[in-house]
Amino acid sequence: MRTRIEAAGGELAEAVRAAIGWTHDRFEWGMTHAYAALPDWLSIADAATDPDDRLAAHAEILGHMVWDSLREDRYPFADGREPWDEDRFVAAIEAEDEVTAVRLFRGGLSADGFAAVDRGLCRAALAHYQDFGHSVIYVEKTREAVDRLGAAVAEPIGLALVRALITARREDLIPEFKAYRPAREVWTGRGRVVPKPADFCRASVSKCLDHAVAASGQPDRLYDALLEAAAWQLLHADPAYATRARQPVSQNAGRLDFSHAITFANAGRRIAGRHPELWPDVLLQIACFLGRNAGFVDPAYPADRWRIADERAFLAEAAAAIVDHGNPEYIVSAHLLKMTCAVREEVAANPNACWVPALTAALNRFLNEPFKRKLTRRTAYQARQTVEGE
Repeated sequence: MRTRIEAAGGELAEAVRAAIGWTHDRFEWGMTHAYAALPDWLSIADAATDPDDRLAAHAEILGHMVWDSLREDRYPFADGREPWDEDRFVAAIEAEDEVTAVRLFRGGLSADGFAAVDRGLCRAALAHYQDFGHSVIYVEKTREAVDRLGAAVAEPIGLALVRALITARREDLIPEFKAYRPAREVWTGRGRVVPKPADFCRASVSKCLDHAVAASGQPDRLYDALLEAAAWQLLHADPAYATRARQPVSQNAGRLDFSHAITFANAGRRIAGRHPELWPDVLLQIACFLGRNAGFVDPAYPADRWRIADERAFLAEAAAAIVDHGNPEYIVSAHLLKMTCAVREEVAANPNACWVPALTAALNRFLNEPFKRKLTRRTAYQARQTVEGE
């Protein structure tokens, strides 16, 4: 169908708009990477000089939507709308009240378009350290998708996003991140300590949060330190945790554990650029990622093998090559794409930053280090350990 649309002189994006309408209510738990990867694939298509690459990027978008919704029932959204009230909307998300949240969302869209609901969505996504950073990433990618595809997709893709925010796991409510809420409550924006990446590379969650609060008066410098620490952690991730069979579930840490700190940071920076009052939430939640990952790094890992001589050329080549990724699983190609685009955007936003060499090297490792997608021995071992412990 995509090829025939193009041959007839039609717009490939029209097929994407139609597919969003067909699929948006078939995701039981709300938005998936099928929508989140969409604007990045469109950016790859825009830059493509080969028509086959442009078509391939659109095929990835449509194929992922079909894969995630295939044989799924419809999960209808509530009818109706209510006048937009940002505080009520955020409260409805907090209360997991989908009916009210959906009606308020529709009311905001109908009155003033997506811009009217943007800050409420961002507040809801950042109200907790949640869903492994997906909430924040999904909000930003939804905004980008609406910007790219127009108001026609705002309601269907936005409703899927609202459902995803409703069902998101709130990880700051589990013991590992119990220090998050107290750190947010004592954030003053007047901390005078100069932040350093080394403060965060191997520190616990609570220590990372303490260091962030102490540097709260310098959000830009703190962001740079956190992003460089995230790049260092990915560069020094201990591969044993990603492949070893005999270990507890709590030690299962692979490349996505490290890359999500970076993709979350990218989305969070863009959100805070529009809504500066949300910087504390963004920065403290990056710190949560760093504390979460600190126990799975190896400072002696030979990271120099991944260093890049020409960062700009590497990023251009990585973006151009992503179309021919060779992965049969859409979720894998979505993460390769997401990470490539996030790093590219960060470098474009601050090309002379001190973290550029580390961040591009981290991307090089993420894209090019072989990794196992299925760990059968680990699954068997951890299943037996679980049963024996019951």
